[in-house]
Amino acid sequence: MKIELCNSDGCSYSEPTEIVIADTDGSHLPPLEYSMGEKNKPFKQTSGKVVGAYFVEWGVYPRKFPVDRVPIPNLTHLLYGFIPICGGDGINDSLKEIEGSFQALQRSCSGREDFKVSIHDPWAALQKPQRGLSSWNEPYKGNFGQLMSLKQAKPDLKILPSIGGWTLADPFFFFTDKSKRQRFVESVKDFLLTWKFFDGVDIDWEFPGGKGANPDLGSPEDGAVYVSLMEELREMLDDLSATTGKTYELTSAISAGWDKIQVVDYAKAQQYMDHIFVMSYDFKGAWSNDTLGHQTPLYAPAWNPKETYTTDFGVKYLLAQGVSPKKIVVGVAMYGRGWTGVNGYEGNNPFTGNATGPVKGTWQDGVIDYREIANEIAQGKWEFHYDNVAQAPYVFRPSTGDLVTYDNARSVIEKGKYVRNNKLGGLFAWEIDADNGDLLNAMNMGLGNSPA
Repeated sequence: MKIELCNSDGCSYSEPTEIVIADTDGSHLPPLEYSMGEKNKPFKQTSGKVVGAYFVEWGVYPRKFPVDRVPIPNLTHLLYGFIPICGGDGINDSLKEIEGSFQALQRSCSGREDFKVSIHDPWAALQKPQRGLSSWNEPYKGNFGQLMSLKQAKPDLKILPSIGGWTLADPFFFFTDKSKRQRFVESVKDFLLTWKFFDGVDIDWEFPGGKGANPDLGSPEDGAVYVSLMEELREMLDDLSATTGKTYELTSAISAGWDKIQVVDYAKAQQYMDHIFVMSYDFKGAWSNDTLGHQTPLYAPAWNPKETYTTDFGVKYLLAQGVSPKKIVVGVAMYGRGWTGVNGYEGNNPFTGNATGPVKGTWQDGVIDYREIANEIAQGKWEFHYDNVAQAPYVFRPSTGDLVTYDNARSVIEKGKYVRNNKLGGLFAWEIDADNGDLLNAMNMGLGNSPA
């Protein structure tokens, strides 16, 4: 475009400037040039099963994991974590656990009503220059810009905004008030109309009934509210489909703990949902120094055969409720949880002892990325063990009492076999930036997908 300015003395012209006319479906962008990277091997999605992973908004900072590092041929679903719900003091108090996050949300939500969705970090989502999106006149940069471009590379990949999460779930507990719930649902509709590359919505309410980040929140009514929320979101998405001609998915991440599952009638809720992402991890961790155990086991270990915090027990609890197997998607942990100072254990089983605190983590104490665990095993820094009964690996360092429980390729393949044997929906993982490719490869192998 050139601008012409004229007066009585004549006309002058600006230098040519390119104007980009863009829609948020990404149709103005070329396909994203992505990297398989590290140990990722391409697979064809031939099994018909879900292969999902969470991508986190903040991954573009110290983790240095933008969208173009996602090995997209190996996924059917990418879940964007997290989209927040607006609200200040008393509504989003759990967010105050993370320095600066509560204040960032208030800036993002300025001028917006409480209980409407927003974007937590506009710089990361929309403004940060990324590969293929660094031109000054590119209207959409950041994660969203790359996700739009990603859609051009793999149109059949389902990209879902995940609303909530551990520190952003507080507002859900106020949805006993139907007017607040309706305001939220309408704002999700507006969000999907605004950001057209998204294919539905994922709800991560941790957890109906309580036992989430805020110990003061939780009600016996939450189970019924959850079902109503799913019904109202499904109705909204169907109405939206009638307008846009696009099919939208409704999914939810839920706890695999039976005590949390029993709060919700998932047999009733499932009629509105496409997939139920069962978070079969975080069963154990450094929040307790006295009760150690596997954090993401398939089955109970031989040394604690009555353990009910397992993948198998949670899945069977959902099936007993009447949930369709094909809607259940089993979780994979791309990280480990662990302790230090483990002592007083019986024989060679450190899980029978006590700890003095959390193990030194990758980004936070108590949590170590799978990539780091794998690298340190290769360097001989850990004793590696595998529990053949629980189908769960762990590493131990007797000199310091450091103990880490996690998923590896073997345990993930076993989860994939379990999904196939029980005719479940698939596998998903938290979170993609912590993997070096070993675990996503194993997810595809376990589900029976063919190498490309």
